[in-house]
Amino acid sequence: MLHIHVLLIISIMVGSLCAMLWNLQPEEQLKQTQQERVYRAATVIFH
Repeated sequence: MLHIHVLLIISIMVGSLCAMLWNLQPEEQLKQTQQERVYRAATVIFH
């Protein structure tokens, strides 16, 4: 179970880092996308 948590955290960090580096999205949209990722990750973990 710990392995899944680590994998999710890494994927969220990498996704945020890529979005920041490329800077393709406005900050507000980036924030919303990150919140969606966190919500999906939490849904996967708790269900």
